[in-house]
Amino acid sequence: MKCSGFTLLEGLVSLLFALIVSAVVLPSFANMLARHRATGAVSQLAGAVHMTRHAAISLHRHVALCAAEGQRCLGSSDWHRGAMIFADTNQDGSRQQPEPVISQLPRLHRGARVYWRSFQNKPYIRFRANGATDWQNGSFLYCPPDGNPALARGLVINVQGRIARSQDRNGDGIDEDAQGRPLRCP
Repeated sequence: MKCSGFTLLEGLVSLLFALIVSAVVLPSFANMLARHRATGAVSQLAGAVHMTRHAAISLHRHVALCAAEGQRCLGSSDWHRGAMIFADTNQDGSRQQPEPVISQLPRLHRGARVYWRSFQNKPYIRFRANGATDWQNGSFLYCPPDGNPALARGLVINVQGRIARSQDRNGDGIDEDAQGRPLRCP
């Protein structure tokens, strides 16, 4: 009767091969995952802005998007904790009890941050019934957990509610803002 199997040397060579392949593949996989998370977070924000604008037009009323946890609006640098779209009937940028919630966004993955900077320094963005903002052009900045500028992404929103995504125009691997400066995470 003949026994079959691996010798100790064959097992060690196979293990060494698996370790070498893992060392080559895992870093590129982690980088791909980080790029995917950045793109997903910015796409989710862009979708929320579009949904807010569409709701304002459809409902013929002011609708706001704010950083939120539960059904309470937060500050300009708390967008990583989640967001909320609501009918802002009293136009104060903060949800009151009778104002209906239209949609909510989940919190971002651990360590990622989103910052909102607007013309009037408001912690929210609000659209009027005609689809324009309340003179709140501004920008969102997504920052990855490690602050890597190559994974920072931006969204610029003009007064009409149109969105422009940041791009790497000079080919250095880092997106630029509307003025052509490289995006930097605080």
